[in-house]
Amino acid sequence: AKLGRRQAVIEAAANTEQARRTLELSTKAARSEYRPWIIFVPALEYMPNNFTNDTPLAFSADDVVKTIIPGKSVIGSLSITNIGRSPARQVVVHAILRYTENFTVEQILRSGERAFQEAITKDPVPRHPLTLAPQEARTTFSDVAPPIPAVKIPPITKGIGGFILAGEITYLDGDNDSHSTEVCVLFTGEKINLFAQCGVRSDMK
Repeated sequence: AKLGRRQAVIEAAANTEQARRTLELSTKAARSEYRPWIIFVPALEYMPNNFTNDTPLAFSADDVVKTIIPGKSVIGSLSITNIGRSPARQVVVHAILRYTENFTVEQILRSGERAFQEAITKDPVPRHPLTLAPQEARTTFSDVAPPIPAVKIPPITKGIGGFILAGEITYLDGDNDSHSTEVCVLFTGEKINLFAQCGVRSDMK
């Protein structure tokens, strides 16, 4: 009888622990489902005449870079959207735009990681925290690339040089838990308005 009662206690404890784990997993799944999630679409834009560092920005289709014009500055911008089911608070974009050349896979990976680390540690632009409601989108300025001289344009159109836009979007959910979306994209080739992933830094946390 004692063994039977002991076995019943053990089974009850096991069932309680299993119930606790099930509840914990269900809670995590619910938080994941209802939390904010921020995605982005990057672009190169020509610097508009009324440019400031303030966000959000409103670019027209004429601002989008289709071909690089010698001596004209371009801006790396990010269109960010909260695709989650709750507001994203204290949204801050830390990103920089860098020109690099002599492309190899290794060079792109190194340049992407270097730009990412520079963006999150030495971001030169004052950032204004945003709040994004579910399904809300904003266009935010990231960085200005120095004017590209004519001699640098052939490597870009040939795909052996180009721009890397890298950084991180950080934000809070309703429970004040922090989240982030990493950014590292590459603009190169004749269709410079298209982009590809760098191969590093693409996590959503």
